[in-house]
This record gives sequence, C-alpha cells and structure tokens, in this order.
Amino acid sequence: MKLIYAVLISVCIASSVQALPPFQASKWNHAGISAMELGDYDSAVSHFAKALSYAPKQGEILYNLGNAFYAKDDAQNAMNAYNRALAALPEATHGAIYYNMGNAFVKAQDYDSAIAAYTETLKREPNDSDAKRNLEIAIQLKQSQQNQSQQPNQKENQQQQEDQQQPQQNQYNGSIESILNLIENEEQKARENAPKQERNNRGVEKDW
Repeated sequence: MKLIYAVLISVCIASSVQALPPFQASKWNHAGISAMELGDYDSAVSHFAKALSYAPKQGEILYNLGNAFYAKDDAQNAMNAYNRALAALPEATHGAIYYNMGNAFVKAQDYDSAIAAYTETLKREPNDSDAKRNLEIAIQLKQSQQNQSQQPNQKENQQQQEDQQQPQQNQYNGSIESILNLIENEEQKARENAPKQERNNRGVEKDW
C-alpha cells in the first residue's frame, strides 16, 4: 500500500507541474485581453508574448498577439503572428484570420497580398460581404498604385495622363478613406468586445 501511495503522490505532483504552463498562459492571455480593452497595445503585446512563453503553439494566443500588433500599426509582426495562428488553429477559423491578414496587408500597402488574403477568406466564407467589399477596394488600390508608377516622364504626357486619371484618382482616394474608416470602426468595436481565448471571434477586426 505504501508503494502504491507513493506512486499516486508522484503522479499528482507530475500532473500539477504539467498543468502549470496552461494556467500561466491563460493568466497572461487574459491580462493581454484586459490591456486591449484599455487600448494599451504595448502592454497587450507584452502579455500575449508572456503567455506564449508558456504555451508557444496556442493558436488563440497567437491570434490575439496578431490583433495587438495590428492595433499598434505593426503590420509585419501582425502578419507573422497570424501565419503562426493559421498553423495552430483549425481550418474553420482560417477565413477570419485571412480577413485580418488582408486588412494588415492593406495597411502595409501590399495590395497583391491583401487581394490573396481576402480571396482565401471568400473561399471559406463565400457570403462574407465585408471580405467582398475589402477585396474590391484592394483591387482598386492596386490599380491606383500601378497607374501612379506608370506615369510617363515627359511633362506633356504626364499632364495628359493626370487629366485622364483625375476622376479615377478621386474614386481611389474615396476608397482609401472608406477602408481606413472601416478598419477604425471595427477596431472601436473590438475595444468593446476584445478577443478572448474562450470565444471564437476575429478580435480586433470582426466576429467569426
């Protein structure tokens, strides 16, 4: 009996040690969520990073970290976190992640990647009206970017090109303002309903 009792004690101790990292990960993840709600994105990044030190492959925390970087206008680190979240989270969540990646790519003015990301969302969620709208805007922004890079060097041709493109540029400027307003509005919604590990949502960007 003593031997059996000792084995049971050892098992209990081992179980407690193994349970510690998930508990600490959850603790710091919730701290990050609270910081997001307060608009303290630097602290949120720090807290989510701390959580990942205990659970480095926890997809929800990676996703939250991406949202925190996005809120800081750090598109590159946001996309890195989202890519890691894609590898860790189930396929059912990928449409939402790609949607957020698309918005991050737009902030970085990488319109080709934004178009690809929104397209991935629509493959999984064909009726997502927000993704459709953002995809159209990203295509317009790409066209505007191409038009600006293809303007001729000669002054006469340049002036003629500007005259021809003026109506289109007004449209694109409106598109830029539209997508920035959309992102700002969705970030405001996120501060009211911040990303949580227990809930499947798009966090900063949009509920899933």
